[in-house]
Parts: sequence; C-alpha cells; structure tokens
Amino acid sequence: MKRIPVVIFMLLIIILSGCTSEQPKEASEEQDNSTVTQVNSEEAVEPTREQKIEQLYQELKEQYPVADCSQNEVEEAAECPKPDSLSTDLKENINIQIILDSSKSMDQLINGRSKMEIAQDEISKFVARFPKNTYVSFRVYGQEGANDLEQKSLSCSSTEIVYSFQELDQAKFNTAIQDTKPAGWTPIAKALEEAKKDFAEFKGENNTNIIYLVTDGLETCGGDPAAAAAALADSDIEGVINVIGFDVQESTDSLKEIAKNGNGEYFDAKNDAALKKIFEDNFNWYEWTTYYNCVWLNETTYSNNVWLKESLEANCTWLELTTQKNKIYAEISNRKKNQDQEAIEFGEEVYQRIEQENDAIIQEKREKKDQLVEESRQFRDKAVENARTERDERINP
Repeated sequence: MKRIPVVIFMLLIIILSGCTSEQPKEASEEQDNSTVTQVNSEEAVEPTREQKIEQLYQELKEQYPVADCSQNEVEEAAECPKPDSLSTDLKENINIQIILDSSKSMDQLINGRSKMEIAQDEISKFVARFPKNTYVSFRVYGQEGANDLEQKSLSCSSTEIVYSFQELDQAKFNTAIQDTKPAGWTPIAKALEEAKKDFAEFKGENNTNIIYLVTDGLETCGGDPAAAAAALADSDIEGVINVIGFDVQESTDSLKEIAKNGNGEYFDAKNDAALKKIFEDNFNWYEWTTYYNCVWLNETTYSNNVWLKESLEANCTWLELTTQKNKIYAEISNRKKNQDQEAIEFGEEVYQRIEQENDAIIQEKREKKDQLVEESRQFRDKAVENARTERDERINP
C-alpha cells in the first residue's frame, strides 16, 4: 500500500513532463507566425511620391478621355487630260510665219465673200491664239502685177514680208494683212526660198520654226516649191511647212508634196467653214485654256480641302484637350474640397503636367497643319504654273 502514492507521484511527474515538452513547440509556431507577419509588413511598401503622382495622373486621364479628332484623308487632285495640241513640247523659242497666196484667183467669192477676205479674217484670229512670246511673221506672194502674160514676170518675182518677225501686235498685224490685195500669179517656190532667208537667224537647235502656207492654187511661175520646201526643212533652220489648200480646184498632189518635203501636213479646206476649223484645230485656245483651268481648279480644291481637314483636326484637338484640362482642374478642385489628401498634395503638379502636355500637343498640331497647308499650296502653285507654262509656251501646233 505504501507503493501506491509513489506510483501516483511518478505518473504525475510523467504527465507534467509531457506537458512541459509540448510548450517549446507552441512557442516555435508563434515565433514563425510573427516572422511571416513581419515579412508581409515589409513587402507592403508605401508608394513613393512619384508613384502617387503617376497614379493620380493616369486616373484623371482615364476619367476624362479625349475624342479622336482624325478626319478622312484628302483625295489627291484629279489629273486633267491634256489636249492633243499639248502632246509634244516645243523648243525654247517659237517662230511662225504665215505665207498667203495673193494671186488673182483669191478674189473669187465663197458665200458672198472673197477668198482673200475670208483668209485674212481667219489668219488674224489664228495668230491671236499663238502661245505667248511667239515671234510672228506674215509674207505674201503674187501681190504685184496682174494675172496676164504681160505682167507675169513682175508677178512671179513678187513676194514680200509685210510683217517681220516680232511678238504679235494685233492691230499692226491686222493692218498689214488687210492691205494685201489679190493681183497676179502664184510663185510658191519663190516665196519659200525667201522664207528660208527670213528664218536664217532662228537655228533649229533651240527654235521651233513653222510655216503655214495658204494657197488656192498650184505653182504657176515655173518654180519647184517641193524642192524649196525640202531645202528649208533640211537646213539648220529645221523648218516645218504646213500647207492649207483653200478651195483648190485642181489636183492637190503637188501641194501635198510640198508639205511632205517640209515635214509638215497638208490640210484641204473646201470652203470658209473648213478653213476656220483647220486654224482652230491647230491652235485650239479653248482646249488648252480649259486644261489650264482644270489644273487650277483641281489643285486649288485639293489645297483648300487639305486646309479644311487640318484646320478641323487642329480645332478639334484644341477643343478636346482644353475641355479635358478644364474638367481635370475642376475635378482636382472638387477633391480638395472633399479633403482628398492626394489631390491636396499632388493635384496642382498633376494638373500642370497635363496642361503642359496638352499645350504641347496643340502647338504641334497647329505647326503640322501650317506645314501641310503650306506644302499643299506650294504644290498647287507649282502645278498651276506648269500648266500655265504649257498653255503659253508648250503648245504643239
């Protein structure tokens, strides 16, 4: 019986010993939990001042976005078709001589008017359509003597330049041409030989030299106009001889040969209407003025559309960014009233940043607009000037 208290005592010691051995484990777990809490606390670092400013900046920008101000691209100016008379460039200088038949047969009537009167009127209109700075000359033949054997020699030797090469003085030219009266025979070869002398100073290297020979008949003075035409065309003048047969009542083969040897064309005018059309088709002022006007209109429209597009974009950009800036200012002010600490501390700095950025974008857009508009105007002016040059100086008769 004495052993019972001893046993109980031993059991109590064992139990107490077991409880004591568990306590370090619990303490260790508490220590581990404390360490984790400390690590987590260290990871949740307070944002820096710059981070808070950036966060507020992004928040306000997202809260008040701006609309896209892009406009549709402007279509390029449409290309204007050139008239056929613009298909080949002329040389630096243009020299054109009209040679008119003043033989007696030009006194014959067509629709109540003499062939001479009709030719004079159409030639006067014709030269008025020549390109700017063209040198013009007017020569006649058969203007002296009479259409009889007695005065044939005089008439066949008669050819005269009544308007020397110079820029057109319309009144002076009209006076010279109207003074010409039908008289004698038809010395075409003689007229072409003298015409070669008229062009002597205009070398073909930098001169376009053209003759329009208007006649109602064939050579009647024994000359060889085809040979004279070849001599002129093959010389350093490099002349081109176009022949207009006006109401010719016989074979035109010899006239066609003159044009062929002169590197030109033969035109057959049966009457006054046909003569008018031939002259109009060779220098059609209406067609190539229409071309110039088309270029001017298309390029001006394009330039104006560029200005309109860029102005709309620039104005829209200004309005959108200014509105955004004002709204953000109001938002920051409102937050300050509500004691928002970040707005109080960083609102002014964020607003100034947005204001500076928006002002820079607006300025850049305006400068871009001005640059593009100026470029489009320069392109327009160049295109119009080129068209004007073609109209005035690069017309191919």
